[in-house]
Amino acid sequence: MFYFLCNTNDWAISNIADIANIIIAAATLFLAFYIFIYQRQKDKKDKVEQERKEQSNKIEALQFQEQNIKLQWFKELIIQPHLLEINNYYKSLHSLEQRITSVTLSEEEKLILSDFIKVAQSHLRRTFVDVLRGVNIKMYNDVIENLDNLTGEITNIIFNDGFDLSHKPTYEKEIGSKITYSRNDLISKIYNYKGV
Repeated sequence: MFYFLCNTNDWAISNIADIANIIIAAATLFLAFYIFIYQRQKDKKDKVEQERKEQSNKIEALQFQEQNIKLQWFKELIIQPHLLEINNYYKSLHSLEQRITSVTLSEEEKLILSDFIKVAQSHLRRTFVDVLRGVNIKMYNDVIENLDNLTGEITNIIFNDGFDLSHKPTYEKEIGSKITYSRNDLISKIYNYKGV
């Protein structure tokens, strides 16, 4: 009987070992299949991501090239032909100093100076600023605001009898510096245009 039990145990252990080997082989096969599928999906995902990055880089390169072309056209068609008009506008405003000859200006002189400023702004707007609308509406609005503020400030100062504009330091503080600031601001807005 003891012999039968010992043989039975050997048989059971042998069967258990065979079953364990089958389970281990199946688990190994399942794990290998899982790794194969996972790696394949990861490779596909990486390939799609790489293609997306390459496409994105191509688009960025095209946008950068288009931006450079726009900036070149902006420079050649808008800025260079109108640079003289911009400089003449600010020169004419600086010439106000020679037009103000007395401590107190008559109402007629104030109206003449005001009309002179408005005509100069109107001319610059027609010849240069209106062209900006087709290029970039924000820049156009910023330039219009700059010029309108300058015209308004100078006109208010001219009509304010509290300033002796024939006195050079007063003129420079109240009008000359504002003209220079406006010119610098205008050039800054043009210079900062990125072609977008």
